[in-house]
Amino acid sequence: ETLDVNGVKLQLDYRGTNHSPGNIFIYAPKQKVLAAIDIISAGWSVYNACDASENIRGWVEAHDWVLEYDFDALVSGHVNRWGTRADAVESHQYVNDMVAFAKEAVAQADFSEPLTRLGFSNAWVLWENYMNEMTNYATKKTLEKTTDNGQTWAERLAGADVMTKYHVYVIIEALRLNWGLMTGMEHLIAPKPLEN
Repeated sequence: ETLDVNGVKLQLDYRGTNHSPGNIFIYAPKQKVLAAIDIISAGWSVYNACDASENIRGWVEAHDWVLEYDFDALVSGHVNRWGTRADAVESHQYVNDMVAFAKEAVAQADFSEPLTRLGFSNAWVLWENYMNEMTNYATKKTLEKTTDNGQTWAERLAGADVMTKYHVYVIIEALRLNWGLMTGMEHLIAPKPLEN
């Protein structure tokens, strides 16, 4: 929908659930201003668990959608300054790195080691240890990566040192639940089919 508010054109776009149902993009094309709330925090890692987003895959994809707009200023919420296109590109790179390292962690995770170490008496302990090992791997890789400006993400984005592990954990869960990427353990804890 496009609104005319006292001569100011505002384009309202709904691209699907991302941070929350109904979260829309509000774009003022003449002023080159985009409001995209709870997706990017200019100069910061967003808050815990991808800003407590309801749809992690949608939240990740929203970073692509933001960059489809021609904007100079970004209203994103929660931080102490306006965002810029450079902030959106930076956040896009950070999120893509977390997703790539999460996929890498899932692809190479070895379930046999925690199973041998912990046994199968408590599936939740086993699952949590398995998830934590993948999360720790992807978090370390993300925070230690040297980015395109020569800094690591831990140096480049405020709060990345604290929040990345929470983002990676929910991204790994979203890979399993929303992207359909198995984490290698489901077949061991899923119920076996009934025999006739």
